[in-house]
Amino acid sequence: MRSPVQGRKIWFFFWALLAVFFWGPAVVHSGNQWRIRINIPEYKLYLYRGDKLHSYYPIAVGKFDKPSPTGDFAIAVKISNPTWSPPDGRHPPVPPGPSNPLGKFWMGLSIKGYGIHGNSAPWSIGRSVSLGCFRMRNRDVAELFHLIPAGTPVQIIYKTVICNSRSNTFPWLELFPDIYGREKRELAVLHVATELGRFYSPHHNALRLLISRIKRPCKVPVPREIRIQSEIFGIDGFYWERKIYVSKRILSVLRATTLQVEEPFLFPGYLEVSKINSLSGIQIFWNETLHTLKITRDTKGLLYDFP
Repeated sequence: MRSPVQGRKIWFFFWALLAVFFWGPAVVHSGNQWRIRINIPEYKLYLYRGDKLHSYYPIAVGKFDKPSPTGDFAIAVKISNPTWSPPDGRHPPVPPGPSNPLGKFWMGLSIKGYGIHGNSAPWSIGRSVSLGCFRMRNRDVAELFHLIPAGTPVQIIYKTVICNSRSNTFPWLELFPDIYGREKRELAVLHVATELGRFYSPHHNALRLLISRIKRPCKVPVPREIRIQSEIFGIDGFYWERKIYVSKRILSVLRATTLQVEEPFLFPGYLEVSKINSLSGIQIFWNETLHTLKITRDTKGLLYDFP
């Protein structure tokens, strides 16, 4: 929702709004340790105190044709019991009360017409349905309103792929819907691979497939590239969710193209190693410590050693 006007005609608030709209953002007080970060596709608002995460809240964001803004802003004004003026100008203002779409609290940003506020439609939280503002649950916005002062920095980003890790050992991805159609997944893959390259070897193709085929918000481990020792050339593979996958080319090399092996939905073109144990003519050994898969020919049939 946009452009709230204080229901009570107090000149102090009137001039405060004029200052925000015409003279720029609020001044960030040096003693304020609070800051807010919002990731639009995630539908979440994060509140930090210094460098420590204090709390996070689900939110609603702007719809496709009325997108929420991105950038660095600040809380410019705080108003309790606001009146909402419909932006079309054809409907009368909505006074404070249960039918007011702003709820009981409005925190205007230092960009004209946008803010953080409550709601009169609880079902809308977690969706892209607003006119560009950020709706919160009424109990959450009340808590936030009383915690932060005017001038609190607000960073608004748009990221559909976020990479996290524990001690640089077990990275995973958080994937969110591209609700505004802004991000190219290929670039997101490149960014993640670059970020991880210092301490982890992601399998680029598996990562690309994973990101492109998952459409719902979720957390998934990053596929790890494995080394393959084999006299069979042109085979690549990766380790993901305690399973090993190798490229489907192994079937053609071994002349086993008639073997019916189901390809995993997330990774077309690859086969799970445990599903090809009916192949004859090869031995497979897996060294989890070295992340190495050894494949050798064996006329006695398959010797499969996998945990």
